[in-house]
Amino acid sequence: MSILNVRGDFIRSAREICAETDEFVLTPGAPITVGAAGYEKTAQTIDSEPLQVLHQKLFKVASELGIKFSHPEYLGDEYMAHLTRHEIPSAHAASRLTVIDNIAPEGSARGVKLISENMPFRVVG
Repeated sequence: MSILNVRGDFIRSAREICAETDEFVLTPGAPITVGAAGYEKTAQTIDSEPLQVLHQKLFKVASELGIKFSHPEYLGDEYMAHLTRHEIPSAHAASRLTVIDNIAPEGSARGVKLISENMPFRVVG
């Protein structure tokens, strides 16, 4: 099933998860190569246990809603947080989740990416 069919349910659940997630720190990691053949690029890995936990919670919600992924082999337990367009030179505070919709033709992972939601995490302190 496409996320478009259950997008509202996913966004509501994601907002609840974010409201219960404390702000956390992202630590820069080693460079890796990501992307499909012909679209490879260098990315910076991100070391953050809270980010991994957040991913698992969001992935579980999406899976329970029946959302199908174009590349499930990179999600769930195989997820590796990384940055492809920016780098962080040192530890960086994460204060919100930005949802990006990848509007792509059927059968394609390449599309137009649009920011659709910014969901703040719980402020600690």
